[in-house]
Amino acid sequence: MSLSASYRRTGTSHNALALLSATQSFVANSKYLEAAEVTRQLKRAFPSDTFVVALNVQAEKLYRAKSPEESATFLRTIVPIIEKARESVRQRIESSQAGEIDVEKQRKSALAQVIAQYRAHAESHLKAGDYDSAIAEMQRILMLDPSDPVATTFIQKVNELKSVSGERPAKANQDAAQYDPMPATLNDLISKSSLDFDAILAKTAGASDLSTNVPNNNVDRTIPDNSMNATGAPSKRNSKTQLLVGSAFFIILAIVVSYFLTTANQPEATRTQTPGDSTATIQNSSPQNSTPHNSSQRGTE
Repeated sequence: MSLSASYRRTGTSHNALALLSATQSFVANSKYLEAAEVTRQLKRAFPSDTFVVALNVQAEKLYRAKSPEESATFLRTIVPIIEKARESVRQRIESSQAGEIDVEKQRKSALAQVIAQYRAHAESHLKAGDYDSAIAEMQRILMLDPSDPVATTFIQKVNELKSVSGERPAKANQDAAQYDPMPATLNDLISKSSLDFDAILAKTAGASDLSTNVPNNNVDRTIPDNSMNATGAPSKRNSKTQLLVGSAFFIILAIVVSYFLTTANQPEATRTQTPGDSTATIQNSSPQNSTPHNSSQRGTE
C-alpha cells in the first residue's frame, strides 16, 4: 500500500510530517543517502506534489554531489524546500480528510434516505394489516444497519401483534374492521409517548372477544324459542303451562275411564229387554194387527 493511500486511509498527517522531519535531520547530520531514500518514499506517496518532487530532486543531487562546494550549494536550497514540502503535505492531508468527511456524510445521507423509504413501506403494510410484509421491510433495514433499534423493536412488537390477533376475522370483513386496533402511523407504533405497545396488545385481545359479536349475515334469524331461558333451562312460565296441561289431561283420562267402568257394572236387566216384554211392546204398538185378530175370534165363537 502506498504512503498516499495509507495517509488518506488513516486520516492523519503524522507519518508524512514525520518523514519530512526525518529528511531535515538526515540533511543536518550529513546523512544524504538516508535523506534521499526518505524523499523517495514521500515522492511515491505524493507524486503530484511539486514541492515533494523538488525535495526529492535536491536530496538526490546532494547525495551525488562530488565536491563540498556543490554540496553546500544544494544544502542552501534544500532547507526552504523542506519547509514548503511540509506545508504542502499538511494542506493535502487536511483536504483529503475533508473529502473523506464529505463522502461519509453523503453515504450516511443516502443510507438514511433508503432506511426512511423502507420504514414508509413498513408503515403502509402495517396499516393494511400485512404484518409479514412490514416485517420484511424492517429486515431490509437491519441488513443495512444491524444495530438499528427502531427496526429491532418494530419486528418484536409486530410479531407480538401477530400472535395476539391470530384468531381475529380477516381484515377484508368491514364489520370486523371497526374492532381492528391497528396503529395509525409508524411513529404511533414506535413512540412510547404516543402509543403504548402493551395497550395495543390489550386492545387487540379485547378485539378478539368483540369480534365474536360482529353481525353475520349467515346467522339464522328465526324467532327464538321462548321455552328455554338464557341458561338453557325451561322458563317458569312455560313450566306452569305444561303443569296445567298435564293436569287437565289426567282429569279427562280419569273421567273417561270412570265412565267405561260404570257402564260395565250396570245389571243386565236394565241394559236388555226380555222376549215377552218385546212381544207386548210389539202388540201395543200395532193396533191394526190386533183388530183382525179379535174379529176372527168372535167369528169362531
